[in-house]
Amino acid sequence: MVQNLEQLQLITAPFSQNGEHVQGPGGNTSVKLGDAIMIKASGFTFADVAEGTGAVWLDNGTIVQNLLSKVNSGDVIYENAAPPVLGSVPEGLKPSMEFEFHSLLNKFVLHTHSVYVNVVACAVECGEILADLFDQDEYLLVPYVTPGFPIAEYLVKNKRGDRYPAIIVLKNHGIIVHGDNHQTVIEKYDHFINKIKEHYKLPEMPGIVLNKIDDDRFSVDPSSIAANNINVNTLVETLTRKILIPDQSIFFKGKVSSSTQLSPGVYTDLATGEVILQGNEKFISACKTMLQAVHYISGQIAANGLTPDHIPDELISIMHGLSTERYRASILEK
Repeated sequence: MVQNLEQLQLITAPFSQNGEHVQGPGGNTSVKLGDAIMIKASGFTFADVAEGTGAVWLDNGTIVQNLLSKVNSGDVIYENAAPPVLGSVPEGLKPSMEFEFHSLLNKFVLHTHSVYVNVVACAVECGEILADLFDQDEYLLVPYVTPGFPIAEYLVKNKRGDRYPAIIVLKNHGIIVHGDNHQTVIEKYDHFINKIKEHYKLPEMPGIVLNKIDDDRFSVDPSSIAANNINVNTLVETLTRKILIPDQSIFFKGKVSSSTQLSPGVYTDLATGEVILQGNEKFISACKTMLQAVHYISGQIAANGLTPDHIPDELISIMHGLSTERYRASILEK
């Protein structure tokens, strides 16, 4: 199975270098090969897969069987079923917590947390915007549900005939595109993204420059603070209380302070206006792209006169209670 990793790289590598598509270990990709499905591992990044690591093989038939059994039980379930792992690179990995919805879709599946899609997906007006922009395109809008099994459950219950639209938008989350050919998937993805960017004349997401303090501490360059419209005085509230996307809370809960330099964490010095990121390389990388994404999405929602649609606290609490989310967050600290 290892030799087939290049199939997963076809749908992953093109989106591995820029935080506009995925932030840290967010998002996931998969490819079906016979009775097996190969999917990005939990806690690993698109860049990891592009470099030949962070892939898990699962028995797809068993996933579907277990999934349908759970849905038909009628119980309220948030946790995934135990994944039927056949192997991984390296050994001992867990699959993305969203492996269940991947099992339902076509051969190649691309799921990103595109900041451009999320400008629309995190707005109250999302449904009306998509209906207007994509009146000639087939898509499915999934209302916000907890990541993981609940997305798969929604898809099972809302299947259109014998298939799912090639484009699936997840409210306050991102986009899924799937198909039998990786090139077609990428083309559909680009079409959807570019149409939103062109309609709202969305600028490219600004980068963030970090200045090294020591081996595990970096300060955000003042030019990047200005370019990304980061308000130091309200940064704790922005990152931890006004939640627009799930990963924002997973990455930043309990890790942002204006009084204590946490490790790992984000420290805002209200006296000097300095923002300091502290932690290992994985955390710094994820934190940097999440800072960009949150401020880009919220800033462009405001700039375009849209209404931010924050995820309710009770749904955030459910997400933090998932063992799969706790595992994924822990990977950043290793």
